[in-house]
Amino acid sequence: QEVNMRIVGVLCGKDLPPHLRQPYKKQYLQQYVQLTGFSCLSWKDVISGLNIIHQHMSRMFKDGVMHDWLASEFQEHVALDISSQYFTQKKSVNSSSSIPFNAQVDPKGILTKLIDDGWIHTADNTVGYYQTTETGNEKCIKANPAMFRIGDIVEADVGFIAIPQDGHYRMGLVLRELTLVNSS
Repeated sequence: QEVNMRIVGVLCGKDLPPHLRQPYKKQYLQQYVQLTGFSCLSWKDVISGLNIIHQHMSRMFKDGVMHDWLASEFQEHVALDISSQYFTQKKSVNSSSSIPFNAQVDPKGILTKLIDDGWIHTADNTVGYYQTTETGNEKCIKANPAMFRIGDIVEADVGFIAIPQDGHYRMGLVLRELTLVNSS
């Protein structure tokens, strides 16, 4: 079972759909955001929470097997790199069925053409995109991922995974959902 955390921050970096050009290596293709809270006190609480999650996660491994978790930087402020790969190796999942890409993610079918016997697109590779609204009873509606801009205030639903790396593991932050909170 995955532990998830919702993080509100300012979008300071991104590589989001739609995917419009032919990629080089499908195993590295990802939907990516970088968030910062600049010097906001609540952002320091977010980072403290992530450090606690890392401590708990590292206890699932032999001492010294899990690398220390380090946040990234944006203009000398603490930032988070959060991503989700478009593809999963077929041999690493129980189900061998691939699901279709959302038309807003892959409007030209470029990613769909990359699905083969070795790599598939699963529900775990899917990111939900939303925006808040004040109309009607709905608080969030589905959004086109192309609408997100640097400087937007967003809420990211983040999962945590242990990623193998050189005989050790590191904590990865996986993007599950991205919601536009404020674009002004």
